[in-house]
Amino acid sequence: MMSLWDALRMNMMISYQELVRTFPRTEQFQKHTNSHSTGTTVLHLSKNSVPGYRFILANEGLVNIYAQYAKSIFSKVNTTIEENNCLSELRDTLLPKLLSGEITLPEAEQAVSEAENV
Repeated sequence: MMSLWDALRMNMMISYQELVRTFPRTEQFQKHTNSHSTGTTVLHLSKNSVPGYRFILANEGLVNIYAQYAKSIFSKVNTTIEENNCLSELRDTLLPKLLSGEITLPEAEQAVSEAENV
């Protein structure tokens, strides 16, 4: 077992980015941080609780297999977020104009078509 801090100091996490992106969401890590939290209204986490988190570091072969799958998933997530942001901007631009009568539906469809081509 190795602490997160030791792994980071050894620069081991550079090739383990996908693993680092996901392990904070694990039930074990959540339990660890919750058990080291103090406070009632606003929870505070001590500065040593995250670097002191201990875990078993998988060998590089297993991490590479995981990374191969995780990269494609994160890529899809990022693409979806970008598409969602674009659609939100388009909605926020067109909806007020449609509701006020500033533009008509054919003009809005043309604006959407132009935005898709960008």
